[in-house]
Amino acid sequence: LGRSLISTPQFLGDVLHPLITVTVAAADERHRQFWHSPCEQFSEELVAVDAQAVQEVIANLLDNAFKYTPPNAWVWLVGGLRQENFLGVAVGDSGPGIPAADQARLFERHYRGIQSQGLISGTGLGLAIAKDLITQMGGTVDLISPLWAKGSVAPWLPEPLRQYLSPTDERGTVFIVWLPIAH
Repeated sequence: LGRSLISTPQFLGDVLHPLITVTVAAADERHRQFWHSPCEQFSEELVAVDAQAVQEVIANLLDNAFKYTPPNAWVWLVGGLRQENFLGVAVGDSGPGIPAADQARLFERHYRGIQSQGLISGTGLGLAIAKDLITQMGGTVDLISPLWAKGSVAPWLPEPLRQYLSPTDERGTVFIVWLPIAH
């Protein structure tokens, strides 16, 4: 962002609403299916965040989901997740998933793993920067791929998509961004 982060109490729905509006339009242009939680679901409590940094992180995760999933695949944004003193935002997709061998290094600068062999260009900086921004705000980022890698269907998989994605699928990725609740 080119500046120090300034965390203030924010409602996630207010922070993410402009991004959701842009993403709905982008999904059509990119021939992807996009589902998101209603903005009210993101706003149960205030989180202590830098709004611009959160928008940058979520925009990066959504952009990656659109880039690495095939046409007509699903991309989603789910709010309302809670874990102790954190609220979570999940960005998921029904794409091919991230190989287990790449997952441990995925947040390293310039690491692209198997994607470096593909046709999609990139620098390998987006996820490293995203994790750094979230860490600076006192949050964390979880990665789950394939979608059922850590057990049964979780709350980050929206009910409308469960008919399209079954526990036998070996695909999909979800990033959960955990942000500290403001006190």
